[in-house]
Amino acid sequence: MQEKKLLLICLIISCFVQASYGQIEKPFNKGNMLTGGSLALSFGSIKNFIPGIDPFPDVTYSTKSRSIESNLSLGYFVFNQFVLGLKGEILLSREITNSSLTSEAEWDIRNKDFLIGPVMRYYTKPGIFVEGTAGFEIFKHITDDELKWIKYSLSTGIGYSILINESVAIEPIIKYRFVNTDIPEIDENEKLGEINISVGIQIYLNMMKSR
Repeated sequence: MQEKKLLLICLIISCFVQASYGQIEKPFNKGNMLTGGSLALSFGSIKNFIPGIDPFPDVTYSTKSRSIESNLSLGYFVFNQFVLGLKGEILLSREITNSSLTSEAEWDIRNKDFLIGPVMRYYTKPGIFVEGTAGFEIFKHITDDELKWIKYSLSTGIGYSILINESVAIEPIIKYRFVNTDIPEIDENEKLGEINISVGIQIYLNMMKSR
């Protein structure tokens, strides 16, 4: 059964790739523009049981989390197959933790995360592209006290532009991202490296036709 599912996925990807290869003209020419982005929702829950030690009772902590993440990019083909532009990312998240000892929330943590910075891409004629981004942000961490965190990130990845028509493409991409966060108020520094896979939609605007 697993082999059949894998074969079906490979056939679907192959059809997309062949369709993209079969197109006569790619929208990766100097003077064109691109814009697009992605939206992701996530929900999670964690339970942590801590056995009690007499006279303290057992405690179960339940944490529920939810987040909304979106990004939007705008770029310009300064040369054939080479794009420079800007990319913005927004992440809104909230975590609520309750314990079995009380009906009130133990912790209610809300984060507002906004990052903006340059993006560059280089396309091959078949549609494979490499991407690099950098960004800077002020990160607000809201609990009982509000802390401002200074964050910057660098990422690089490789993806494929699956053209549905001459202007619209579905683009899966796998990338590595490094994030550095400084918290001046408490003299703390955090570094994070992660690999993620995402799928977005890009719209290619042929500016030459509009003239």
